[in-house]
Amino acid sequence: MSIKIQAITMLMMVACGLTMGLLYDTYRVMKGQTGLRGWLVIICDLLFWASCIFLVFGTLLRINDGIVRVYLFLGMGIGAWAYFALFHSFYVKWFLRFIQLVKAIYRFIINMIQTLIIKPVIFLYKVIITVIVTISLFVWKIILFIYGLFQKIFVPLGTKSSKLGKKIYSGSKKKGAGILKRLAKLIKLKRKDDIDKDKDE
Repeated sequence: MSIKIQAITMLMMVACGLTMGLLYDTYRVMKGQTGLRGWLVIICDLLFWASCIFLVFGTLLRINDGIVRVYLFLGMGIGAWAYFALFHSFYVKWFLRFIQLVKAIYRFIINMIQTLIIKPVIFLYKVIITVIVTISLFVWKIILFIYGLFQKIFVPLGTKSSKLGKKIYSGSKKKGAGILKRLAKLIKLKRKDDIDKDKDE
């Protein structure tokens, strides 16, 4: 490799060290804000270091065909030290503020959705249910009132008509029996008259 390529590679490794420091602080703050625990921490740690490895070796492949030298690790160390010495506190402070701003915007959007959409829909739902229940109870009371009125008016008439029908039926039955008895007597008398006439002859 030429000196120019080695110098560019060294500068890029310093930049990679700075980037890795920035990514480390980003990951550390996000892990603290999200409260990762257990296996998720292990998986995220592995993903972080894998992304750092891909960053370094991807950069080397673009610059010097992936040739690794000892001084490249020195460059990454210098870059990481420069980040933590110069930018660490500033970046963490402003990144935390950015997260708080995002959380505030998120809470504002959620509150607006609840105030403008969810609460009116719930209120409208309660009003509709109340109206339906009230109308149903009112109609049910009307039905019960009509049913009670029907019982008061038509049931006594029914009992009276049934009693009257029974009286008419019993009276007609008695009259019919009397008529049948009279017919039977007339038939017997006629037979007697016929028999007496036959004897006289």
